[in-house]
Amino acid sequence: MDLMNNAGGNETFAKELYRKIWITRGTRFNSHKRLMSRHNWSLASIAFSSAYVLIISIIGYIPLATIDSQRKDVITISAIVLSLFILVLSLLEASKNYQIKAKDFHDCARKMSPLYGELRKILALEEHNIAETKISSRLAEIQIQYDTILDQCQDNHDAVDFDVFQSQHYRDFNINTYSRVLIQIRSWFCTFLPYLVIIIIVPIIIILLLILL
Repeated sequence: MDLMNNAGGNETFAKELYRKIWITRGTRFNSHKRLMSRHNWSLASIAFSSAYVLIISIIGYIPLATIDSQRKDVITISAIVLSLFILVLSLLEASKNYQIKAKDFHDCARKMSPLYGELRKILALEEHNIAETKISSRLAEIQIQYDTILDQCQDNHDAVDFDVFQSQHYRDFNINTYSRVLIQIRSWFCTFLPYLVIIIIVPIIIILLLILL
């Protein structure tokens, strides 16, 4: 009876620990992917904005009949404003350290992989093996290692990263198709939308100013 209780207790604890590591590991891999995407899109938005400044500056020197002095003033002011915008954007984005945080999350998830694999092996053991005292000790060690790995990663993942993980494993979390679509849309908005607005909207505004003036 004691053997059965020990086996059941170890198995329950191993399953709970396995699920916890499975979720944390997968969610932090998602955090790495999202932050790297933000880093790349941040660089792209700054690069495009810099290109816009160059293009606007060149337009001001093109001898076209449609570009009068008033439009040249608009071009000059637009170039100055956009240059200041790029400077502020660069400083703000650099302060967020997307690439460094992404690496920390990836390292954190990668360190959990051996623990994840070992727990899978433990859960595959027969009942009398799971009941052994050394399994209990090893499960306690895995819990300590897991907590230590989390402590080494100071930042916590965003809620959207966990939502995406649930969407990826929708059968395990009973996520319906409608919720999955909403999660993907929210993730897309959080990752790409601000930079797409910069890349697309800024030149449209400048063109409209030149047309309307």
